[in-house]
Amino acid sequence: MSLRSTLWITALVVGSLTAASAQSTTPSHTFTQTFQFPPISLASTETVQINVLNAAADTHAAKASCSGNIMFANAGGSEIGTGTGFTALGSGKIATGTLPGASASSGGPSGSGPAVIAGSVSLTVDLSSFAPCTLVLSLQIMDANTGVTHAIVTTAVQTTSGPIPLFSPFGSH
Repeated sequence: MSLRSTLWITALVVGSLTAASAQSTTPSHTFTQTFQFPPISLASTETVQINVLNAAADTHAAKASCSGNIMFANAGGSEIGTGTGFTALGSGKIATGTLPGASASSGGPSGSGPAVIAGSVSLTVDLSSFAPCTLVLSLQIMDANTGVTHAIVTTAVQTTSGPIPLFSPFGSH
């Protein structure tokens, strides 16, 4: 076999290996964190509102950005209405999701009385973007007619779903 043929075959093999390695799947750098507020009672004359603030500051590497969804669920765990999505929520920006009490089904023992609901915020975390995201959350119950606040809840339990990627400060190998 000539030198020219050997070089040509070697180039084909290296090119095939490079193309095959480029097609291999890379590990996901995305997962979801959920912040669950405690259940509350909501009268038909009230409105519940969840406020989401991105308190992260922009950095030299990336602008602060958060994306996710604000949702409400009934006592049976079914979602009420459609969630309120937020995308690219920048530093100091606020997203809000509301649910009028009249839209929630009653949750009393005889099917009457205040509805029992729970609010949550899901956050999509993408470690490959390096975008800072620090959420400050509040759930507010207010009079539907006057807007007077009846209660504020500032504590939510955080859970994580999906595979949690291992982070290497040295990049992937």
